[in-house]
Amino acid sequence: MKNEDRIVELLAESLKRQDQHSGLLSQLVDRMDKSEKQQKEYGERMIASVNALTDIVQAWMEKTKKIDDFEERIRTPEQ
Repeated sequence: MKNEDRIVELLAESLKRQDQHSGLLSQLVDRMDKSEKQQKEYGERMIASVNALTDIVQAWMEKTKKIDDFEERIRTPEQ
């Protein structure tokens, strides 16, 4: 009977450890999912920021082009 009791104890400990590892693995997977979602959000925000900056630079270039054209017209005498 002693051996059988010890086997039952060892099996119980083994199952307990498996449950603990499963719990830790589940937590790790949850954290990885959360991290992946955060990285996706950061990437989307970065893309939106770059697009906004591109729009600003294009608008600025259009305005400076108009200024450059105006300055050139002033410097070039009409013939």
